[in-house]
Amino acid sequence: MSTWQERLIEEHAELDARGEKLVTFIMEEGGTYDTLPRSDQMYLVAQLAHMSSYCDVLEDRIDRL
Repeated sequence: MSTWQERLIEEHAELDARGEKLVTFIMEEGGTYDTLPRSDQMYLVAQLAHMSSYCDVLEDRIDRL
């Protein structure tokens, strides 16, 4: 496996882990997320959506290896 392929797999794994942490942060009842202004909550949800889309693209690229 070439270096760029290894980096692709590593990037996907790291992004997936960060996405899972963000989901946990957002979904935690009574957590910090619930105390944030609505605009910040919306930005975090948008961030998660973009991260998820990016993760899907990386996964599709990995599947093509």
